[in-house]
Formats: sequence, C-alpha cells, structure tokens
Amino acid sequence: MTRLEILLAEDVKAAADSQAAERGYTDARSYVESLVSTEIEGRRAKAALETKLVEALDSPAREMGPADWAEMRRKFEERHAGKQSQWAD
Repeated sequence: MTRLEILLAEDVKAAADSQAAERGYTDARSYVESLVSTEIEGRRAKAALETKLVEALDSPAREMGPADWAEMRRKFEERHAGKQSQWAD
C-alpha cells in the first residue's frame, strides 16, 4: 500500500469524521478511501457500459419478431427463476 497525504479544510474533515462514524468506518481515512474506491469503480463501470452502448449502436438493427420476444422472455425467466419479486403481492 502506498501513502497519500491530503490537507482538508476543518469543516470538510469534521464532515468526513461524522460520516465515517455514521456509516461504521473506523476513521475518516477509511471512509475517504472507500469514497475514492467507489468513485474509481463507478467510472470503470460507466466506461464499460458506454463501450457496450456504442457497440450496440454500431451493430446492425433489425426488427424483433414474436420468436425474438419469446426468447428474451425465456432468458429473463430462466435468469430470475425462484427469485421473489419485490412487487409481488
């Protein structure tokens, strides 16, 4: 692990301490490390999604027929088999 030192305004440090305590972190350092890690992961996920969207936009389009919709439904049901919906009565 490498070391990175930052200077924070007193009010920012106090807010970080408060958030760390509220969220169960041992200290502000752990909380800030989590924020940075979450931001990096989010940016990577966004980039991957954007790549997939561009690939989809660049792929040839075709009209979906009944068989296509049935296959999508089958895959959805297979993927979610046995899972309780949060919307179920």
